[in-house]
Amino acid sequence: TILARHENESLQHWIRRISEPGLNRILKMHYRYRFDPAGITKTQREELRRSTLIWLKENDQGQF
Repeated sequence: TILARHENESLQHWIRRISEPGLNRILKMHYRYRFDPAGITKTQREELRRSTLIWLKENDQGQF
């Protein structure tokens, strides 16, 4: 399907390919959580989780 991420496709390329701006914000926060030495706050982690779950629910076409 069009939203499915291709094998070996980076998150950035996938988001660009499907033109999904909501995911871009989620990805930036995810990268800060994973790779920024300062990390993110507990509140930001909760927002990341909430935003991700909302996006998945709104875009679930049986492939997630």
